[in-house]
Amino acid sequence: MTHEPSASHRIALALTLGLAMILRILPLQEGWAPFNPDWVALVLLFWIFPVPERIGILWAWGVGLIVDALTGRLLGQHALAYGVMAYLALLMRARFTLLPLPIQSLWVLGLLSAESLLVLWTQRQELPAAMQFQYWYPVLTGALIWPFFLFILSGLTGVRHRL
Repeated sequence: MTHEPSASHRIALALTLGLAMILRILPLQEGWAPFNPDWVALVLLFWIFPVPERIGILWAWGVGLIVDALTGRLLGQHALAYGVMAYLALLMRARFTLLPLPIQSLWVLGLLSAESLLVLWTQRQELPAAMQFQYWYPVLTGALIWPFFLFILSGLTGVRHRL
């Protein structure tokens, strides 16, 4: 469902992105750190689907630059990854919103995998040597929590997704 975001939705967008960025840099215990999903990517996906005319590729790119600066990564690394992820999400938006949640989670798995693959590629430029399964734990975690994440954020922000 497409609609213009109200002032409260804009505030919710800023707050959810801010919280996601805090969760991104929050240190976790060593055992939990590998399972920490890319909260910023999940929040971007959450907002892209209901308001694509407002939250799209440029937004994702800008948020990616902020994440790069915040995490001390190569500037443009997350901008590229989030921009491509947003582009792919916008391409599949019409189908995605009609799918049941378990299938949506599989699509989110694909989107997060593409984003993580681009980050990995820009980090190392040596994909075969760097492909350790532990690198993909956050992608799997993000896809698994998608239905719960969607339900909770929809309730908190008032943005309605098809649940």
